[in-house]
Amino acid sequence: MVLVVALSLLSYPLAILPREYATHRFDFYFPWTALAAAVCLFGVAFWRTESLRLSGGVKWLAGALLLFLASQGVSAWLSDGETGQFDFLFRSGSGVFLCFVGARFLDSRRLKQFAVAWTLAAAVEAAVMLAQVVCGVEPVGLAGNRNFAACFLAMSLPIGVACAVAFRRQWLLAAAYVMLLCGALWASESRGAAMALLVAALGWLLARSGGRKWWLRAVGVVAVLAGVMLLPPVQNAAKRFWNNDVRPMIWLGSARAMADAPIVGHGPGSFVRVYPAHRPREYFDRPKCALVTDHAHNEFLEIGVETGALGVLAFVALLAVAAGAAHKAVRNERDESLRVLAVGMTMGWGVLLVQNLVDINLFMPPNESLFWLMIAWLVGAAGAGGFAEAGVSLQPAARLIAGVLAALVLAFGVAKPTYANWLFREGSVAQAAGDERGAFQSFLRVVETDPDRVEAWRRAGLAAFKLGKLDAAVAAFRSGHRLMPDYADLNGELGSLLAMKGDFPEAARLLTRAAELYPRDAKNFAKLALVRLSLKETEAARQAFEEAKRLEPNNELVRWVEKKLNQQPESSRVTP
Repeated sequence: MVLVVALSLLSYPLAILPREYATHRFDFYFPWTALAAAVCLFGVAFWRTESLRLSGGVKWLAGALLLFLASQGVSAWLSDGETGQFDFLFRSGSGVFLCFVGARFLDSRRLKQFAVAWTLAAAVEAAVMLAQVVCGVEPVGLAGNRNFAACFLAMSLPIGVACAVAFRRQWLLAAAYVMLLCGALWASESRGAAMALLVAALGWLLARSGGRKWWLRAVGVVAVLAGVMLLPPVQNAAKRFWNNDVRPMIWLGSARAMADAPIVGHGPGSFVRVYPAHRPREYFDRPKCALVTDHAHNEFLEIGVETGALGVLAFVALLAVAAGAAHKAVRNERDESLRVLAVGMTMGWGVLLVQNLVDINLFMPPNESLFWLMIAWLVGAAGAGGFAEAGVSLQPAARLIAGVLAALVLAFGVAKPTYANWLFREGSVAQAAGDERGAFQSFLRVVETDPDRVEAWRRAGLAAFKLGKLDAAVAAFRSGHRLMPDYADLNGELGSLLAMKGDFPEAARLLTRAAELYPRDAKNFAKLALVRLSLKETEAARQAFEEAKRLEPNNELVRWVEKKLNQQPESSRVTP
């Protein structure tokens, strides 16, 4: 029960601080899921029981979980990624194991305690968000992001109401809980969470309309929804979203990336690396566009990009097992309070799935861990009351393997990322304070611990450049560029440095790529114009300059390039 609270309230221990007191306060998060998995594995290693008895539902869940991990393993093995492909072992593997353990050991009493702990954690999260609003701080709660915090509250709302109903029907307490969470949801301004809550509520109402005439009620609900969608205000809102929001462009680029590797995908964790090469040019015309897009804003699309059709099918199979368990749990006739809690947990899980259509949660703390725990709860509630006779034997070899796995998860799934996260935050704070030497040392220690961390290589290069260590800056930028060749900033920064060192052909190639990846940056076009001048390519230089002038005519660098272009073509080489 402690884990339920820790996952939702302590994933980002510094999130409660305002930005002026802790720069990049969300760069540090603690991997509670991996820690819990390591503790559970140590428990298996030292457990006295000679066999692990499993119910039929848990066996189905175990098969679906193994299929999900296998799809990621196949993708990591067969995809064209060179680095970081097997990091999922300590993240997905930890969540999968936690799900299995929870489904096996959550009995009726623990299931009820779980729901109560979840409700209390949601109340604290909502109170923190409202306090942040009062203090003038961005209302992100302790989840590190307003959308993820809102999703946690939205899926917690039916769970808390179910708790109030299941235990002596505390209607006043339920009303206060609903007001608290709705207030925090309103403060978060998260449309996705509100939409998910509404859709889940409508789905439950439809499910409740059982009986012989259920199909008539279903047709009625669909007709009402279709009528609502035809209303001009709704259509106008949908058009504004499609034409102005950044998500449709991300979805389009994700679909293009999926088409390049439709069966096994590009490898687990590869979305941030793969997406820029498939990003539509119109992306940068949308509000909230960013140079680095770290997720697809759709769980199914992201899984499709990273693990292909195999991963999507495995994920759907896992959801099907969970849905079957939920259907069985809400029909529990032996324990009325558990049945009511199952209704709330099923609705909360539905909120999470609907929200996954416009965002992701499977790899974002704390919702990634709560996703696995919710499935464990549903399977445990479906099988509460006894276990089958057959079981898995815990031989000494199995105990030894569990102990070794626990040590590996503790070392590489807990200690390593925690240390790297803390060092990265330390470097970010030093860089914001102007301490480039301290920042450089911190970021070097980050990449020594985690060599695949692209942003740490880039930050180390920036710090080295400001310290006048050009060779070290080039080396850092090259290391980051090798890991993520389509990062616009890295291409532009490395190209500028190489031009300063006189390598104009390579600089021109990198700056051209930077301009292709981010066609709204006037400085990259201006620098490219200077490099083209140095290569005696006057016409190409003028074309790059015209684009820079169109984007930002009053920029100091752009005006300086204009003076150079007005000079004689035979002028000496110019260094940007």
